[in-house]
Amino acid sequence: MHRRYDVGLEFRYRLLTSRGSARSGFGIVSNLSRGGALLQAETSLPVGSRVELFIKWPFRLQNVCPLDLVVVGRIVRAGDGRAAVHTESQSFRTRGGRFFTEETEPGKVLAVG
Repeated sequence: MHRRYDVGLEFRYRLLTSRGSARSGFGIVSNLSRGGALLQAETSLPVGSRVELFIKWPFRLQNVCPLDLVVVGRIVRAGDGRAAVHTESQSFRTRGGRFFTEETEPGKVLAVG
């Protein structure tokens, strides 16, 4: 059993099919564990579907670059505007442009590359 953490993080999703991605949308992750996530999505998500979640992580890489926690899994339960996802894989990815940017003073940005 994995410990669940109440998080309230924004995410976007893509439903995955054998022909690539299908529908996409947004929502909030209510709680998260190594084994799964409980989602509140803008539309209902079909049970049995594979899904890729891009969760806005609250911490930055080296305090500079925004991160997404990318979770691939299967929707195992859904109803009442919520869906439970069983995690198959997870990894962190940087979000945004090629370079890290760091605000050094208000209005001035230093590119770190």
